[in-house]
Amino acid sequence: MEQVNFQQAMEYAIAKEREASALYIRMANISTDVQAKSFLLEMSQEEQRHEQMLVTLTERGTLEGIGFAHPPDMKIVEYLKPTKPAPEMNYQESLLFAAQREREAAEYYDHMAGLVSDATARDLFISLASWELGHKAKVETEYERYFMPEN
Repeated sequence: MEQVNFQQAMEYAIAKEREASALYIRMANISTDVQAKSFLLEMSQEEQRHEQMLVTLTERGTLEGIGFAHPPDMKIVEYLKPTKPAPEMNYQESLLFAAQREREAAEYYDHMAGLVSDATARDLFISLASWELGHKAKVETEYERYFMPEN
């Protein structure tokens, strides 16, 4: 892979957040389950907030002052059957799909961190992987609350 600098990494990350937001909106628009639709719209709004944060960081030209938490990984989705988006997805399936999507995004950012030699871009990708794991943790917590009541 060619050298990716901070600016390019930020532009790429912003595009990925827009893409994620658009995916969640598309899924919400086709969903026939009210609870799933509401959840998917909430996820889209969260991706939009992250996009705006990245825009602000790009304008500042630094990651300084931004903390990216390293959330615990509940690994719920790793043990469940993958879900594909479909209009008839219920709330449970929507949660599984979102958790899978966020896990894949975290894995992708981890992969990107290993490919770049620019230290600031690498730090960005590592931080974004944590961000996506935070999304996954939020979704898995919701999944556990509704669909694993014995825990």
